[in-house]
Amino acid sequence: MNGKNVHYIALDCRAPQWYNDNIIIGMHDEDNGKYLTASAIVAYDMQGKKQILINKEMMAIYPYAANGQIAFSTAAGKVYVMNVK
Repeated sequence: MNGKNVHYIALDCRAPQWYNDNIIIGMHDEDNGKYLTASAIVAYDMQGKKQILINKEMMAIYPYAANGQIAFSTAAGKVYVMNVK
């Protein structure tokens, strides 16, 4: 790794985490300048193709992936785990 092969994936993916060698998950959040107003969990492949895993109405934040599962919390403090195929 020498930092010379930088590859653009997405504009709207905060707190990115590797799901596997080809997919990154993260949160697509919106705010009003002071508070979080919406947040979705999204996945991107290396070509930038986006898939919404959890819609923004749930206010899902800070995903973490391991062993075929994705864990995330909500703005209300609830924690969820989902299995991914």
